[in-house]
Amino acid sequence: MRELPLVVLAILAIGCMIAILLSIITIKLYKRELLKGMGYNEISDHEEHDIDLSDLEPSANSSFKVLPIAELQLPPSGIYFKIRETLGYHWFVYIAMCLAFSLVISLSNIIGSNDYGLQHVFFFTTISAFPIVPISMILLTSGWKDNLIILSILAFVFITLSFVSSNGLYSFSVAILIFSVFNCIPGIFILLLRLPGIKSLGLFTFSFVLFCIFGPSISAYILHAYPQVLHKMGLGFLDFLQPNLIPISVWIAIVLAISLLIAFLIHNRIKSFYLKKLVNDMQLNADACIVICSITYSVFVAYQNPANVLFSLMAFPAYKITGYLLFYILRKRKVVSYSPRLLYLRVFALGAESRNLFDRILKHWRYVGSIQMISGPDLATATVEPHEIISYVTGQIDNSFCSNQASINRKIKQADTLPDLDGTHRVNEFFCRDNNWQEALLELTLNSEIILMDLRSFKEVHTGCCYEIETLIQHVALEKIIFLVDGYTDMDFTMQVFGKTFQNLSKTNEAHKLIFYRIRNQYNSDLDKLMNLLCSKV
Repeated sequence: MRELPLVVLAILAIGCMIAILLSIITIKLYKRELLKGMGYNEISDHEEHDIDLSDLEPSANSSFKVLPIAELQLPPSGIYFKIRETLGYHWFVYIAMCLAFSLVISLSNIIGSNDYGLQHVFFFTTISAFPIVPISMILLTSGWKDNLIILSILAFVFITLSFVSSNGLYSFSVAILIFSVFNCIPGIFILLLRLPGIKSLGLFTFSFVLFCIFGPSISAYILHAYPQVLHKMGLGFLDFLQPNLIPISVWIAIVLAISLLIAFLIHNRIKSFYLKKLVNDMQLNADACIVICSITYSVFVAYQNPANVLFSLMAFPAYKITGYLLFYILRKRKVVSYSPRLLYLRVFALGAESRNLFDRILKHWRYVGSIQMISGPDLATATVEPHEIISYVTGQIDNSFCSNQASINRKIKQADTLPDLDGTHRVNEFFCRDNNWQEALLELTLNSEIILMDLRSFKEVHTGCCYEIETLIQHVALEKIIFLVDGYTDMDFTMQVFGKTFQNLSKTNEAHKLIFYRIRNQYNSDLDKLMNLLCSKV
């Protein structure tokens, strides 16, 4: 059984490759099924609708101003400050969880050795606290610049701690080498599974794949290492000198079937926990990172002392218990006394730019309230949730669509607006058919406290946005709405659309003043200003 640790690493490597391929295929099929169910053939913006765009002339009583959001002079919002503070608290909670995990791994490494000194505990706790890095990047970042900043900071911290903790045990270069060897394997796996395009599903798929292949792989290894196992089972077709291909294949097929069943049962349980708000996307991704590190570290523990492997597996429960207790305490600290709903509307053709802005807003807004949005081709897979994938795989995806007015009303009524166990809120996606999204828009407009409409790259071809503008102006106070534009927005056409809308809806000579906030892409300072503006609407 000396080769067992290498077998475990091989299982992890094979599982990673399968998970990447399976994630790519699943996401493509899932997106195709969603777009088919919603009536889309390609990225569009509801082009085929009866919107009268002729004879557009701005109303004489309408005034418009385009304000670069970088120049916005708005007092700092106490709510935004509290959001950032709460985000920091959450980060420290995950650091504490990772330290509880690493302490158990450290103890499992030194138990049975001749040295129980605190310096050994400190050193091994440091090098096995590596999950702090990927979890911090998942929690805090939403772009490559943010990732680079966090990675640089944490690299400096770990190098410093390795230098301090290794003093008297190893030379600095040896300590860094041990840290690199100890963490390069899980680091590579997590990096691959968090690549753009599959990061919403990669780690979740990997956990499923591990459940499926671990049993058959270990069984194959045992049967080759101990051929007498099949003999003792009394199978009549067994070759008594060495197992032949038939009994091995039959046995592995049986174990595979059992593994698949266990995997589906466990993931259905995860779905149940998710729907009961016991876990969320952030926690599941963090948990998957911990599981990968836990399995990898157990291999190194097995080389040191095989008897301590089972003890090392207690690291994951220690991590979860610590998180449960700390999040339970932190949950009592609310950013606001209620959970405001933010309706996010946008030009579907924005694609990657739409996903980038959405990710950055979600990173902060989830500590305040929920986000509601009508799903489209641009964000169809940006917020893939575990229960949605499980529903898709089990053939229950049709239940996700808003097929008629009754289902729209029901899904809006059932929208998840309460905080999870960790105090964060979720995204409520509404998968509408192409012929009923207007009804969903109206209901969402009436059931949202704040509305953000992303009009970047808005042009005459985006008639769906014209309908959304008309609906918003008719049913929502302008104080509740924020309109974003950029250098690619056709401002002449945009002002004409708003002016004509005000002219058609106004029954008096009431003057209408509207500000469009121009945002620069890829500038964090603009996003800080935007978040401050959003929080001022709460």
